[in-house]
Amino acid sequence: MEKYLTYKVEDFVADESFQRWVLGEDKAVASIWGQFVTQYPEKQSEINEAKRLLNALVPNKQAGKYVHETQAAITLFQANLQIQKPVFEVAKNERPIKTKALTFPARLRRIAAGLVILFTLGALAYFLTNTYLANSTYETAYGQTQKINLPDGSVVTLNSNSHLRVPNTWEAGEAREVWLDGEAFFEVQKQKNGEKQGLIKFIVHSANVDVEVLGTQFNVWNRRNNVAVVLNEGRVKLNIKGKDTPTQIVEMLPNEMVEISNNQVSFTKKQIKTKLYTSWKAQEFVFESTPLAEVAKKIEDVYGLKVTFQDTKMSSETITGVIPCKNEQLFFDVLSTTLDIKITKKEKDKEVVFSRKTK
Repeated sequence: MEKYLTYKVEDFVADESFQRWVLGEDKAVASIWGQFVTQYPEKQSEINEAKRLLNALVPNKQAGKYVHETQAAITLFQANLQIQKPVFEVAKNERPIKTKALTFPARLRRIAAGLVILFTLGALAYFLTNTYLANSTYETAYGQTQKINLPDGSVVTLNSNSHLRVPNTWEAGEAREVWLDGEAFFEVQKQKNGEKQGLIKFIVHSANVDVEVLGTQFNVWNRRNNVAVVLNEGRVKLNIKGKDTPTQIVEMLPNEMVEISNNQVSFTKKQIKTKLYTSWKAQEFVFESTPLAEVAKKIEDVYGLKVTFQDTKMSSETITGVIPCKNEQLFFDVLSTTLDIKITKKEKDKEVVFSRKTK
């Protein structure tokens, strides 16, 4: 499976094994791809994009048009071939020229194959064009955040190492939908439905969880096949879609957090202090008796650095305080001083080591 590490969205879409997995045509490959996603979470964004593209490709009406045209063309060739007869010319007083006749079935297979390829490529080009040209994609690198103003007046703050896809236009009266991989804070404006009574929904798609709101402020964290939603104000409805279980609907109130495990089956809901989970928006981390194991996850998410504890007992120790996180070096300097520990960064391995100071 290592070859897939270099794959882009279009490569996954064209891969036969990937297609069978997404379309549910081969149970044998399901476990293989499941292991790949678990082992290489950095490919999750491209895999999700490829899955959405494939799922849109199969049932779309335009694809049906190509299938219909292909079948009609094949039928026409079959009719023509049935009335044709092989022609052999023999020169007078000369031996017949040995000619390798192409049988009708072989000819038909070649023609049909060519037509299928032609129309399939046309259909794929149609959907690729519509998918990528009809959407705007926003991406942030490690240590970077970005504020995005949406067409409806809503504002999204995208955290480090995150990806957001937004349609260039939303159909009048239809739900406002966006797709998130990573973390983002949403400030959603209420929008009246001009054609019907009520308000237009705003939906954030993340992994197998859809966050549905009308107008509110909330944070969505979607990494490592886990999702966490924190609600600052308003109301939120979550649609948790399991692979083999019915969709679960969970409603949230302000100052609540819902965490969905990677199997999309179980979830937890609890009361929290929202600033502990949304302070990154102000480019600072707020810790309150936070275990260093949780701090390590934030460091990996924001700076792309894996934390190693020289003494494993350190991971359960806690920290309380506010540390600026815009500048990576400043963050580690303050963290080191606050905890009275040594923090060593290994650039080559993209790793930082937490160790106790020797006396």
